[in-house]
This record gives sequence, structure tokens and C-alpha cells, in this order.
Amino acid sequence: MSLSQSPISYERSESNHLFDESVGPLNTEQFVQSRRSPFGEKWRKSPYVKDEQNIIRPNFGSGRVTAPIKAIKRVIKDWNLDISTVTSMLGYESDGVDRVTNLLDGKILLCGRDPKDRIVFAISIHHALRSLFGDVAKERQWLDESNALLGDHSPIEFLKNGGMESLLAIKQLAELTAGR
Repeated sequence: MSLSQSPISYERSESNHLFDESVGPLNTEQFVQSRRSPFGEKWRKSPYVKDEQNIIRPNFGSGRVTAPIKAIKRVIKDWNLDISTVTSMLGYESDGVDRVTNLLDGKILLCGRDPKDRIVFAISIHHALRSLFGDVAKERQWLDESNALLGDHSPIEFLKNGGMESLLAIKQLAELTAGR
């Protein structure tokens, strides 16, 4: 429907008020109020806030957890990983525990290609093992058993190394084991 075919028309009346045929004359404030966002005032808040150091940062609010974070939280739960292992798996140094905790809580967003790729690989490993075993306990057992292809280390021990190569090696091993 084009603008000229709109069932509501707005025109100026003699008193310089906007006129909405459906409700009658409106002054400018009434017009603005009648056209507010259906999402309410929350939608109109600034997308930026100042943090404790008075630095302007995006305002994501607390608890905003994206789909990749939900998926990696499922992997963490199923594999019973501790926060230091998750920190290494996502490629952060040992002092990045707070950052990873905030990331998992939705206080900060996932940024950078490397952590995103690592999450994709972890989810791929999880899917391969899930399709092979169909059971979290068997999946966890496979992760804990030492493997000759990983130099007699378990995939979890290999994962704690934190290198992208380790994650890729575990992904390839899981896919090989699953027959992919």
C-alpha cells in the first residue's frame, strides 16, 4: 500500500495542528505520543552507558546470552568442564577467567574471530560425539580416556593445552571416531 493509499491521512488544519482523520486534531506533542514505538521506553534508551572507569561502552544489559554462548554452555555442562579449561579452550590466557565468566553470563558479547571459531569447533566435537554415542556419560568417558593419536593424552588434557591446533586435532579425532 502506498502512502497516498494509507487509511490515515495527516494534514494541517487552520489552527496549525496536525489532523488525524481517525481521532481528530492533534497538537505536535499528541502526534508524537500517538506514534511512539510499540516497544515502549526501554527501546528508546541509549545503546551506550558509562562504566566504572567512565568509559562509554555498548549497553547490552545483563543476561543477554547469544545462541553460540547458549550452545557452548551446553557443551560445558555436558562435558563437566571447569572454568580454567573453558578459558583455555576459548583461547584466553589464565587471567581471562573473569572475561569468560562475564561472557557466559551475558554481561559482555563474544568478540573476535578466534573465540567464535573455537566455539564452532567445540560444538562440532560435541555433535560428532553425540551422534556417535548418544549419551553424555559415554561422551564424557571418551573425552577422559587417553588416546594414542593424541600422544597418549586424553582429549580433555589435550584441550587444556588451549591451542587452536589442539582443538582442531580433537575435532578431527571425534569426526574420525564418528566415521565422518
